[in-house]
Amino acid sequence: MRGKSLFISSVSLLFLIIPHPALANASAQLKQAETYQNNRQYEQAEAIYQQIVTAFPDTNEALEAQKQRTIVYIDTNRQEQADAAFEKLTANFSSHKDIAQAVHDIAYQYRCANKQQKANQIDQYVIDHWPDSDYAVLGQMDIAKYYIDQGNDPNAEAATTKLLTGYSGNVLIARAIHDVAQQYRGTRKYEKANRLYQYVINNWPDAEHALWSQADLIKSYVAEGNDVAADAAVDKLLTNFNDNPLIARAVWDTGQHYRDLKKYDQANRLYKHVVENWPKAEHALWAQADLIKSYLAQDNDASADAAVEKLLTNFNDNPLIARVVWDTGQYYRELKKYEMANKLYQHIVKTWPKAEHAVWAQADLIKSYLALADDPNAEAAVNKLITDFSWSEYAARAIHDTAWEYRKLGNYGRADELDKYVIDHWPQDVQAMWAKMDMAKTDIGLGNYTAADKTIDILIADFNECPELPTAIFMLGEEYYTKAFRYDEGLNEQAKEHFRKAIDVSERIIKELPESSFTPQAYILLGECYRRLGQQQEALECYQKVVSDWPDCEYAWYAYLLIGCTYEQLRDSGAVEKSLAYTQIKAAYERILQDYPDCPAANAARNWLNYYVKPSQGGQKNE
Repeated sequence: MRGKSLFISSVSLLFLIIPHPALANASAQLKQAETYQNNRQYEQAEAIYQQIVTAFPDTNEALEAQKQRTIVYIDTNRQEQADAAFEKLTANFSSHKDIAQAVHDIAYQYRCANKQQKANQIDQYVIDHWPDSDYAVLGQMDIAKYYIDQGNDPNAEAATTKLLTGYSGNVLIARAIHDVAQQYRGTRKYEKANRLYQYVINNWPDAEHALWSQADLIKSYVAEGNDVAADAAVDKLLTNFNDNPLIARAVWDTGQHYRDLKKYDQANRLYKHVVENWPKAEHALWAQADLIKSYLAQDNDASADAAVEKLLTNFNDNPLIARVVWDTGQYYRELKKYEMANKLYQHIVKTWPKAEHAVWAQADLIKSYLALADDPNAEAAVNKLITDFSWSEYAARAIHDTAWEYRKLGNYGRADELDKYVIDHWPQDVQAMWAKMDMAKTDIGLGNYTAADKTIDILIADFNECPELPTAIFMLGEEYYTKAFRYDEGLNEQAKEHFRKAIDVSERIIKELPESSFTPQAYILLGECYRRLGQQQEALECYQKVVSDWPDCEYAWYAYLLIGCTYEQLRDSGAVEKSLAYTQIKAAYERILQDYPDCPAANAARNWLNYYVKPSQGGQKNE
């Protein structure tokens, strides 16, 4: 199988992938390791990080490498190695100027991994060892937020008090208290949030986060249903922060909040205030556009149309105007107000023909005409797209998107013509690959399997280096798999044929394409096809391959779920002993709860375990 990294010794791995220090500096190696890490190729990343620490001790790159090495162990759930790497980090770099930040970054990574207690320990380490650093403030802030999230009010209050008393002079204190207030508001503890917002406003009135505290105080009052206090807070925002350089953005954002809550009159007042008081600010443009949307939500078409005219007239020279007018056209089209949408699209094409959004306006004009079943105007717009916008770097994508619109309407002939145009004129563009994929997908739907299989051959041959190729081929495998369920007679020969076709495509992803995030997905699809065909042992091999080789992949939890489901099938059919099935199912579902506690299958796994493994709670162990 191509692309899969083998577990080989670190020494031989270093010879394979690490250039000699004389040939590559530490920064270049660090960048290479980060690329491996981002692609979840952890073994390669780990080896390079170790090389950097060894070859370039006491450098900034060595600090970063040791930190990232610790993070690799956290991400791969290797706690002992993570602890050892952390100890080495704090021992070898204790006097480095960036050590507090590095340690806090590790705490953050534990929080991302939902290991909150460990994160608290690491943040407390920062607080104890570098109490005067900015990262001690952030660590104390995160500890307070953790307790708030847990509903542990005494500890939350204690942590917040320590933040207020211990770091009142730090430059980050206003931000930190505002963030804690946000956490309280997010857990609907509005009174506590309001107290902290007001504390920021009173104690650091010139800080940026005093502005945001005032704006968020409004949102908190609104959430409480206290409209009187909210209105007073709005007036204070407009009066006391009038000269703040971020005021237009804050008032616009508050207007957005009111509009999201369908409080359109309040939203309109704020949008107008932004436009009238800061007409040259970027958010004046957005406020005018959102005022249109607010009027439309109120079914006030006359005011919306007047606001459109003001948008086109007063903001004509704004560098973002084409984008905003296009976005407004999109909103009208979503509401099926095609006449105004078309007017806006045509205005963009005529007024700013070289803007990026001119090509999208022309493409969306086609969609609008198609929605109206106005084929002549749609065809004229297609011809203009091809003729007038061939210069655009987005032309291939726009034409392919148009082909997709025709394809959704069942006009496969015109869709194929447009996709072939893309393929002929931009043969190396990724849109040519997607055009071929869509044509093959249609062939599968229409039963033209020979043509579809030939297209798969071409895709693999012509786009093997394209990082999106696995996605495209996987989608074709899914199409075969999905089509198998369209037959009403259960597992008939037609359904079997489509499962076998999906197997062929999955195996090609595994054997012929470079390893990617779709490699484990291909194994899952392969296993599902085998399971549907009654080949449970082959299916289990596929699922086991995923959890053993890619335990950190996006769908590893699903592979464990399928292992459990397959053993349930084998148990019910009598193909395996109940005791063996019970052991395997229990192990699979326990791994789901242990390693993927927040995944979609967690509740199902927990319910099974509670029923079968806990007889004292009504379970029927081994039954």
